[in-house]
Amino acid sequence: MPAILCTRSGVATAGPARGRGTGTAVRAFVPDALVAGHGLAAPMVDGCDTAAVRLCRDLGLSWRPLAAARVTDS
Repeated sequence: MPAILCTRSGVATAGPARGRGTGTAVRAFVPDALVAGHGLAAPMVDGCDTAAVRLCRDLGLSWRPLAAARVTDS
């Protein structure tokens, strides 16, 4: 299993690889690359994932809660 898994939907660090700075390096690169190429970046993390929220804050990013609702026809 790779230490870092990058997909279109996110970045995940394998349990044994955590705490070594690898996820931080990848997480720091991605927003910088997006801002350089597109002018903005908006990574999303689950609010219950305290390590991911802390990592975003450590990188100078803001975390804001996001909610979604399902709309059905009546």
